[in-house]
Amino acid sequence: MIDIQENIKAILAERGILQKQVAARLGITDQAYSNWLTRKADLSFSQIQRICEAAGISVVDVVTYPERYVPDQSL
Repeated sequence: MIDIQENIKAILAERGILQKQVAARLGITDQAYSNWLTRKADLSFSQIQRICEAAGISVVDVVTYPERYVPDQSL
């Protein structure tokens, strides 16, 4: 099963992006952001998209982590 929250945390850690940086870019508190990632509050797909945009990561990469999605260039 895919663990979106854990994947987001791992990718951000790998890139050295702090929780407070993402929260600030989203215009929310550190606590609200933390609640999403610790499952204390529901995380919708639109919120996942917003987190990815704020952190400069791809939703596809979050879903396929630890593998990195590479589109077929032969099409």
